[in-house]
Amino acid sequence: KIFLFFYAYLVARSLFTQDLVSIKSSFFFIRFGLFALAFNYFLLKNYIDLKKFFFIILFSLFAIFVDSLIQYYTGFNILGFEILHPNRISSFFYDELILGSFSFRVLILIIPLYFLYYKKKIYPFILLVIITTLIVLSGERSALALIIIFSVFYLFITTNKIKYFLINILILLSLFINIQITESFVF
Repeated sequence: KIFLFFYAYLVARSLFTQDLVSIKSSFFFIRFGLFALAFNYFLLKNYIDLKKFFFIILFSLFAIFVDSLIQYYTGFNILGFEILHPNRISSFFYDELILGSFSFRVLILIIPLYFLYYKKKIYPFILLVIITTLIVLSGERSALALIIIFSVFYLFITTNKIKYFLINILILLSLFINIQITESFVF
């Protein structure tokens, strides 16, 4: 009900603007609510196996990571897509520069699924490092800010001692600095 109220508010508000693009984007905003409802329905009816879904997302993430590294070092990805913008890797997305935001959304989806089935804390940290690398390579500033905020909260929540928290933050910070230094030499 809250989503439908918010949707009606967006459509009504966009009707009174002079920009026609606003109407189009607010009208099709309903797809997010419909997607959430459909996913919830299929999940409750056991049409979706979350463990298989987790592994599909994990495989996709590693394929994008390998492809991004290949594109970063060679200038072309596995499919032959060239880097279109300097200092911005796009991987399989070609001319859409959404690799960073996609990677962050995958992280938000995969971490809870991981803790649903597994208890080891080292593997999510590896996922965090991989996705941080993808976001830094993508050059998206908003995704970078989101991953920094998420990393600090995640590491603060999952580490028991302040010493381990600081060590993990230093590892992520050194990874970020290392990527920035090597990026200046490659391009």
